[in-house]
Amino acid sequence: RLSLFIGCLSWLVLMAIARGQSLVPVEYLTRDPATIADHPEYYGALSNIGVLLWNASAVVCLMGALQIRAMMSKVPSSYLKISRESSPFLASFGIVSGILCLDDLFLLHESIIPNKLNLSEEVVFISYGIALMCLLIRFRRLIVSTGPGALLTSLLIFAISITADKGLPLTAITEQDGYLIEDGLKLLAIFLWLAYFVCIT
Repeated sequence: RLSLFIGCLSWLVLMAIARGQSLVPVEYLTRDPATIADHPEYYGALSNIGVLLWNASAVVCLMGALQIRAMMSKVPSSYLKISRESSPFLASFGIVSGILCLDDLFLLHESIIPNKLNLSEEVVFISYGIALMCLLIRFRRLIVSTGPGALLTSLLIFAISITADKGLPLTAITEQDGYLIEDGLKLLAIFLWLAYFVCIT
């Protein structure tokens, strides 16, 4: 009940802040983007699906981490046959999924971070890559024990998608095919990422 009260109160405070600020009109924050921009509802459909998949990954990982932590507080891990690393592992990748969800939703790496923090898109991608590599090394034994085929395939497809975005010669293909390759591969990679964490959780 306390958590519910705090959550509702926080939402009311957020609404009050949105109403009180003068940087952008309130309707730009509350209404549907398709309505504001007056464009067809299918614009960005696959991108929106990607955001939903990232969000699902974050929820699966974070809820799994909380559930494992709750079980281990009541029953010894030796009886559950669960590694003590499982909860921090899922929590870490849940946070990563949440960050990437927000990145896709608000275009952090494309506009906000480069414009507000003066960091290039390449620096953002490299930072994500380093953070992810640290997590893979940190939890390498647990990852190997879970059958990481889907996760590794996901990371490989992500790398191909980023390479296509940055280095694919558009003279060899049409612009439409370029978008399909880049964004289609990215969506497949997110799906495999989600599938991996659903299976191990």
